[in-house]
Amino acid sequence: MTLQPLVFETIPPALQEASDRLALVARSPATLRAYRTDWAAFIAWCEAQAVTALPARSETVAAWIAYRLDHGRKAATLARGVAAVSCAHELAGFESFSRSRVVQDALRGMRRTLGTAPTRKAPATADLLRRMLDVQPDTLIGLRNRALLALGFAGALRRSELVTLEIGDLVSQEGGALLTLRRSKTDPDGAGQTIGILNGSTIRALDHLAAWCEAAGMTSGRLFRSVDRHGRIGG
Repeated sequence: MTLQPLVFETIPPALQEASDRLALVARSPATLRAYRTDWAAFIAWCEAQAVTALPARSETVAAWIAYRLDHGRKAATLARGVAAVSCAHELAGFESFSRSRVVQDALRGMRRTLGTAPTRKAPATADLLRRMLDVQPDTLIGLRNRALLALGFAGALRRSELVTLEIGDLVSQEGGALLTLRRSKTDPDGAGQTIGILNGSTIRALDHLAAWCEAAGMTSGRLFRSVDRHGRIGG
């Protein structure tokens, strides 16, 4: 007996849902939150204009770009909005706008109008950080804040990297410590990397970390945790 392969005219719903979940997991939580906000804004705009949001016409998306451009949106925000609308269409089984000539022309016109150079924030200097450390109160919250600020400065860490650190990620070494970053913005697949942290004579990042952990009585789990006004430490 010859077994015939199963042929589906359409993908079974369970497989389609699993595929959609993988497509969403491929994007960071912050990106998904931004996409939801952009998609909601697009739907509201389409309702106000009495046009269809799903599936939308390329001309509708281009008009939305022009509308947001006139209302002061930045280039990165406009491009992300189009990506959000494209993602929603793909997940709903419609064609995205990644190859739409009308939409791409609108985005090119937007870039020529606004430019694409991002606005850079001024970095914190050692002197400014020292002043930030000095004004922290001598409480559990103050100890945690000093450790958070000092480690972030010493390792040039992002907020998203700091809040996911575990106590076991920091291993003491002679003259400093090794810090393991399990995932970061530049490492979305979680390959991980290890960086060196020096205590330093000015910032004293490792001293502040030790003071925080000792006062909080922590030996495992998250390195930075919430502290309520009664001094109770969160999980």
